[in-house]
Amino acid sequence: MKSWSGIRKTLEQDRLAPSLQGRVRYLATRYRGAHDDMGRIALLIDGQEVFSAHPFQAPSVDWAGIKEQHPDLSCEERAEKYWNLSLEEGIGDPGDFYRAFREYDTQDVAASLQSEDPLVRVLAVMDRRVGKRRLAALRDRGFADEPEWVQRFYRLRLEAEGL
Repeated sequence: MKSWSGIRKTLEQDRLAPSLQGRVRYLATRYRGAHDDMGRIALLIDGQEVFSAHPFQAPSVDWAGIKEQHPDLSCEERAEKYWNLSLEEGIGDPGDFYRAFREYDTQDVAASLQSEDPLVRVLAVMDRRVGKRRLAALRDRGFADEPEWVQRFYRLRLEAEGL
């Protein structure tokens, strides 16, 4: 795995579409005093935080509520539901971001655009290798079923490319 500076260089310099230079940033903070040495990661548009990966940030949905609403689900199924609901709100875990980056970095950009992981799709749609024809196809297909924070990245890229 690349260092954070290597990841940030890949995302902000090597692969970020020229039309988005200076508008999209990736931020990481490490809490060295924390019990697990974790920190947080944020995706920003024009300085505004759109997605946050923080181990101590809780989404509006809580684990007890999921357990109460879905008593028939296994623990793994509840965890997946919790993760999916958190991602809907634009909240994740730093590990989620690193897994998404690894997937994005090791596969073709077309495969990343089709990924089940919304973080991978966001990284891909910001990629300079995604041209206007592919963006127009994404626009025509629609992305209304995406979480709001994901839609913001799609709209930003379409707007930046004049689509």
